[in-house]
Amino acid sequence: MQQSEFRAFVLTFLSEARPDLSTQIDALQNDEDMFEAGVVDSHAFIGLCLAIEDETGTPIEIAELDPEEFSSIDGLMRVSGLVLS
Repeated sequence: MQQSEFRAFVLTFLSEARPDLSTQIDALQNDEDMFEAGVVDSHAFIGLCLAIEDETGTPIEIAELDPEEFSSIDGLMRVSGLVLS
């Protein structure tokens, strides 16, 4: 999965999970902290991680990671074992 495809996957998931935040979600940068931007809460984040695991087939071990490693689109892509390109 390319970086642009991963970004589109994340933004689509978030837009469906949080339709009231579509403007903020569309403006989200790949390196921006999604929690600080207010586009994810704990419920949406867990759902997003599960969706990424289903899509990529790679488990995300949140308990073993520094929160800064997975709070952005780029971070989630790295912890999902995907190569940024």
